[in-house]
Amino acid sequence: MNKVLVAYKSNYGSAKAYASYIAQHTHGTLLDTKEEEQLAIDQFKTIVFCGSLYAGKLNGLSYISGNKMKLDDKNIIIVSVGTLDIGLPSNVSKIQQSILESLPEKLHSRVKIFYVQGTVDYEKLGLKHKAIMGMLYHITKRKNKAEMSPDDMTLIKTYGTKWKEINIALADPVVEYIETLYKKK
Repeated sequence: MNKVLVAYKSNYGSAKAYASYIAQHTHGTLLDTKEEEQLAIDQFKTIVFCGSLYAGKLNGLSYISGNKMKLDDKNIIIVSVGTLDIGLPSNVSKIQQSILESLPEKLHSRVKIFYVQGTVDYEKLGLKHKAIMGMLYHITKRKNKAEMSPDDMTLIKTYGTKWKEINIALADPVVEYIETLYKKK
């Protein structure tokens, strides 16, 4: 049995970069969930899913919930890639709640969730995502400054630019966690 499957869904490359790093450092099998050929999930012991946050929802998480019947004896790891400040406990709580709400309840106690920093490059955004970001920017800009969160202020300051670079080292705790799963045995 293969040990680690690292599946991802990536529109602009951040989730793919983290997934590739994790697969490489755990000797895992990398899978783009958009590919036609899907691997038999039951041949793996640990399933890692990397996806990007869009409007509070993890892109491609249906890969996990759609395979829920095959996950009973699996280690399940979710890597959320996003631009929210994960240094703020309220953001971490929102992300975790959103992910858990998207998964069958029977998986909640078995899922380990990690958060890593993504990037936004407005030049590369598709029309739909540009429109969403534009709408969010205009709504946020109308807020009273005293009501703005740190994420709101960052959006106002960085709108239309390339914002943040991927920090691949943020995936190291995921790799270390996977290593601990197999050191126990």
